[in-house]
Amino acid sequence: GLRARDLFLGAEHLTLDLNTSFETQIAGEGQGTNAYEISAKAGLQIPRMVLLPFLRTTRASVPVTNIELGYGLFRRIGLYGLESVSTGFGYAWREDRLTWHDLRVLEISFNNLYYTSEEFDDFLDANQAVRRSFDEQFIIGFGYTYTRSTKRRDKQRSWLVYTLGGDEAGIITSGVFRGIEGPRPEEGYTLFGERYSQFVRFRPEIRWNKLLGDRGSMFAFRTLVHAALAYGNSSTVPYVKQFFAGGPNGLRGFRARSVGPGSYIGMESENLLIDQVGDLKVEANAEYRFTLSGMFKAAIFADAGNVWLFEDDPQRPGGQFDSRNFISELAVDAGFGLRIDPEIIVIRLDLAAPLRRPDLPAGDRWVFDDLRSNWSGNFILNFAIGYPF
Repeated sequence: GLRARDLFLGAEHLTLDLNTSFETQIAGEGQGTNAYEISAKAGLQIPRMVLLPFLRTTRASVPVTNIELGYGLFRRIGLYGLESVSTGFGYAWREDRLTWHDLRVLEISFNNLYYTSEEFDDFLDANQAVRRSFDEQFIIGFGYTYTRSTKRRDKQRSWLVYTLGGDEAGIITSGVFRGIEGPRPEEGYTLFGERYSQFVRFRPEIRWNKLLGDRGSMFAFRTLVHAALAYGNSSTVPYVKQFFAGGPNGLRGFRARSVGPGSYIGMESENLLIDQVGDLKVEANAEYRFTLSGMFKAAIFADAGNVWLFEDDPQRPGGQFDSRNFISELAVDAGFGLRIDPEIIVIRLDLAAPLRRPDLPAGDRWVFDDLRSNWSGNFILNFAIGYPF
């Protein structure tokens, strides 16, 4: 990364970042699958509310205007390649010491599935709902996130942090097209020859922390319900805006993006490892964190959750949300973690195992017997930076 402070002699902050990552599965289900990602991002942070000087902010925090431009490329080796270009304009400010606002006035992105293998094409041909989520699409919208904490003093023993987030795409664009072209055609409105997306997402989340004793022990809890709904110009939410379950910051006893939707059983081909996504995500996480010695800390944790579809998809049976049985479709895991926390960066190792698998037949989803007979094949070791929540 490159940072330039005081770019225009007004305390403006320019950042140029290049990121790359590589992942591989070295054991267990999906062994040998690889993926890599490359992204570049430029951001300009202006320490004032450009065009919105009237918004009230606390004197202890400087409000900022954010302008961003980015490019990303993701390649699931042997399956597909996805690239995106994005830009955004928005504001971030603190109303007071306990309240944060993040307003994304305009977000524009274009996603392009630039490469697919023959096997992945066959999968998309048989799964039209998934194909539509991968279509080349414009996303033009806005978003807002409200965050409030109840921690009023440093020595407070218990506090809540709750977040209410939402974003929408396509409503303004559709209004313009409706005024110019009239009613929406059957194939939908297009922009520069490409169909643009229209959806709304809601992302509420609550976190609760409680200090225990005098050595930094803590109980931490998080629960969230995220939902996305396509309408108007779109029949499905874009793949990049859908939700997934599993991975080092969620259901740690399951491979990333491998859970759900619902009780759906994924592809059996060893060469076709498809990330599972959904329109609705419900998740809860709990950790008991304690200090071993100095900067060496540990945690005992449990996670539960899944993702679902709002509409029935014949190619993903069991994936639709049903309020009568969604509890029985929750994936559950538990584990133990080691953390190195020198108060600068946290290095985290979490070892977890599934306790309940929603892809198994109802009545056989608890897998305690499998853990005893094949513990080495069921445990997943997650390496991550930072606390999961």
